[in-house]
Amino acid sequence: MQQAGTGGLLGNMDSAINALHVAEPELGAKAIVRRLGAQHPSIDTRTVRDSLQKMIALQAKEESAREEEEEEEEQAAMAHVTLTLTLTLTLTLALTLTLTLTLTLTPTLTLTRKRRRTTTRTTTSCR
Repeated sequence: MQQAGTGGLLGNMDSAINALHVAEPELGAKAIVRRLGAQHPSIDTRTVRDSLQKMIALQAKEESAREEEEEEEEQAAMAHVTLTLTLTLTLTLALTLTLTLTLTLTPTLTLTRKRRRTTTRTTTSCR
């Protein structure tokens, strides 16, 4: 357990335990105590186990944060794809309606123009 004033010493011990565990993951708590005992005389198996549990908890927290970030990125990508498809479909619908109206109104506009020309000619010739 950490006591007041020994935080730096235990922090160094935690670092040494974690470094040794990463370098040689097959070592157990007793083997780590034997290896680090000369540099850290106050080390014991409880300290080693606590340090390794902290390291595992920190790794799990980092992995969870990474997974959450990846999930957020995936959701953002899906939202982008959905928006793009929605805009594409909206544009397609607008163009289809424009074309339909153009094709529907073209004969009416043509007849109206012909009637105006005919009316204009008739009116001019009557004068």
